[in-house]
Amino acid sequence: KHRRRRQEKKSMNHCVGLYKRMHLCNTQECPVPRDFRSEQCATFNNRPFKGKIYIWQPYTTVLRQYECALNCEAVGGGFYARLNETVIDGTPCSNPAKIHGKRASFGALSVCVDGYCQVGNVDVKFFVTVYHAYSIRSYTRSLKLSALNYEWV
Repeated sequence: KHRRRRQEKKSMNHCVGLYKRMHLCNTQECPVPRDFRSEQCATFNNRPFKGKIYIWQPYTTVLRQYECALNCEAVGGGFYARLNETVIDGTPCSNPAKIHGKRASFGALSVCVDGYCQVGNVDVKFFVTVYHAYSIRSYTRSLKLSALNYEWV
């Protein structure tokens, strides 16, 4: 016996899936340095977790595939927990997904989008524009300070 497999004719020029575009809307530096991942963990401070109250801080020693989940460590508790399946879009990450089968080059800026670490942006052309228009240091610092500097459309 054999099974016949149906093949659909697909153009190589079209992507499959939903398209999401984001763009930079505010390039001003944040007035007070903040860590966006810390802010997200802190929203769970003083809330009961398994019957106890904890203060939370980011826990970043996780496997690559969980980098864009909100993993926080209970201060003085000796454990960490995944407090949300995804961090807020725009949260910095360090292990971008592959683009066209290749990883990002030389320390490219990466952010979480829909729970996945993306190089700079889903729109690579935009990333190149941003990368050359602004210094990577100030752009990265702004991302770490607050994702409120970015408009996600």
